[in-house]
Amino acid sequence: MTSNGDDHGTPRIRSSLFPNVPPYHVFLPPWKNYNCTISPALREEEWQFPAQIMPVVKDVVEHAGFKIAKGILRCDDEKDIIMAGFIWDNLPLVEKSIDAIDFTRLKHGVKINKFPGFFDLNRKDLLWKNFYKMQLKYGVKVFGFHPDTYRLPAERKELIARMKSEKFSKLYIVKLPNNYCGIGACMIDHPKMIPQKKKVHTENNKPVTKEDPIIVQSYISNPYLINGYKFDFRIYVLVTSVDPLRIYLYKNGLVRFATEKFSTSKENLENMFIHLTNFTFNKKGDTVRDYPPGCQVNKWSVYELWDYLKEKDHIDPTPFWEGTKDVVIKTLLCGHENIDKMVKASVGSFYNNYNLLGLDIFIDTDLKPYLLEVNTIPSLFINQISKEIDLRLKAPIIAETMNICGHHISTSVAARHKADIVKSYLPGYEGKTVGYDHRMYCKVRSQEEVVKQDKYTNSYDEIINGESCKNGDGDGDVEEEEEEEE
Repeated sequence: MTSNGDDHGTPRIRSSLFPNVPPYHVFLPPWKNYNCTISPALREEEWQFPAQIMPVVKDVVEHAGFKIAKGILRCDDEKDIIMAGFIWDNLPLVEKSIDAIDFTRLKHGVKINKFPGFFDLNRKDLLWKNFYKMQLKYGVKVFGFHPDTYRLPAERKELIARMKSEKFSKLYIVKLPNNYCGIGACMIDHPKMIPQKKKVHTENNKPVTKEDPIIVQSYISNPYLINGYKFDFRIYVLVTSVDPLRIYLYKNGLVRFATEKFSTSKENLENMFIHLTNFTFNKKGDTVRDYPPGCQVNKWSVYELWDYLKEKDHIDPTPFWEGTKDVVIKTLLCGHENIDKMVKASVGSFYNNYNLLGLDIFIDTDLKPYLLEVNTIPSLFINQISKEIDLRLKAPIIAETMNICGHHISTSVAARHKADIVKSYLPGYEGKTVGYDHRMYCKVRSQEEVVKQDKYTNSYDEIINGESCKNGDGDGDVEEEEEEEE
């Protein structure tokens, strides 16, 4: 290992702040320098991409010295245990066993960017199902940050009854439960406009015709506008533990604009360039000339949004950001019960899992944050037409995610090359091991640990219960506000 001439660069390996905890790899965006070259020992570390390779993730881990490998994660014939290593999987979690990850195959030293059970948040229909349970339990005033949603075909009658009671004066948006990028979305204001698509499926060797599921959400018709354009923003949330629930919120994010001026008039109902903000959809629209300075295509950063609100509209974004934090916490609580059960049943170590989420947040004219959806595999692609803002935002997110999660040197690499690693990166190191130590992440807890974790994880539930009591009975709140429309 030799110095690269940058005395102010960052070390490749960092020691823990705590005694007897092995050191960690350090990750940087590709344009930031390490203070030394990579040693031959660390070049044996391998990062697996069993599905599509995400270039920005690949660039960050290669910059840290890892070899890139394909790896096998989903295969009925592949029953071998994955003993160790690092995995970035870029496919969505699903309920179907043919596409699911068998987390029991992952031994304690494996690190993967997925938790089991997160489809309870990723699927729009399941997100609403879990959200509505919390709404019934704690009341609309506590859980009132998601548009009312109907799951069709099962809840078609309820939706039609509501539209009739509103005399067809309100707008709704149709979405596909498990799609992204605005695929299949459309606006409606009458039951006749509800799309129906039927397919023939095979059940018990017999053809069965079924209607494809959709969700229909009440449309938030009073968006906060900038220069007449609707926008939302993607915030990045890192979950490193489910029990106890441990959440990190990245301070920056991606603001995304629609490409045509906002309107709710009937003649513009089919124009989704007014109503959708997805980049993949809006890059097909007309070039916009009056976005705020700094936008690329239809993208802006959250930091730039905050500056705009303060300077142009004289609004302090701090209260809104605090409200967004509340939305993040409560959203994770919506699916927590089932996720926790699945983690306990299939994950062997606290070290195994983490998940970087992308939450889409919407702001109305009262600066109230609404949750639109949760993405368990948020897009991290660097698009050529928005390269500057994508790279500036996404590479640091990946590096910070890896550093927060704590990736130890693999056990096998540490065992073979301890002396070289200590000499190259850890002069004066006195720990017994330089690699992953399974004892640090054992899921068996002492009684003292159980008492401590119960104290802090139950405190939030007590706060919520207190708010619910102040607001009245939860079921009463639901009935009282059922007629209100976002």
